[in-house]
Amino acid sequence: MLQALLQTTKQWLSQLGPLNTTCPLCAEPSAHLICPSCSKMLPTISSQCFQCGLPLSMVDTPQNAVRCGQCVKSPPAFDLCISPYHYALPVSQFVTRLKFQHKLYYAQILAELLMAKIEQHAEGLPDCIIPVPLHKKRLRQRGFNQALEIARPIARRYAIKLDTHCCTRVISTAPQMGQNKKSRQQNIRHAFKVSTRFHYKHVAIIDDVMTTGQTVNELARELRKQGAERIQIWSAARA
Repeated sequence: MLQALLQTTKQWLSQLGPLNTTCPLCAEPSAHLICPSCSKMLPTISSQCFQCGLPLSMVDTPQNAVRCGQCVKSPPAFDLCISPYHYALPVSQFVTRLKFQHKLYYAQILAELLMAKIEQHAEGLPDCIIPVPLHKKRLRQRGFNQALEIARPIARRYAIKLDTHCCTRVISTAPQMGQNKKSRQQNIRHAFKVSTRFHYKHVAIIDDVMTTGQTVNELARELRKQGAERIQIWSAARA
């Protein structure tokens, strides 16, 4: 099913002809989202743990899929992480401009970069996409949920249900940035609540950046309790 959908998508895109766009990095006209010259600057993760996405120093191929020591010792509540880039320039700049400068155009860029990796590594399309929810207080402050903005074009491309109501963030946690792994784990504990009407078996959680993975793991734990059998994490960058 996934291969057939990807083929249909490629055929549809080929009918559009060259795109009249401007590269967001060099501002030069480009037929690509990011021009070929600037694409070389993207901090691609070449090798990583297939489960948590942690960058590793070995070949990352389907034939040599490996897990890091932490995932072997204490597996997370999710099955697979797709995260194509290190959280470094220029991808970190895209995220910063999206979250703190309210430039929503960068959500589309991050989504497109993420979809290129999804099409290579996703193990079947999920029943639904769940963006990591913000607490209502943080949502009022920012005005939008960056994970949701990244999720929108992905859901449209693959015709997957985008569910923003099945889970909520019930605790206004302190920012995870700057905290160590143990503090992050304690900070996010019990922060999410999943509706008893949740019925999906295969889901993809979307976030902008995955650092230690404590946030998405806590959300995945709650989804498991409500019956999710397979959980993928899709994040644009991995710190």
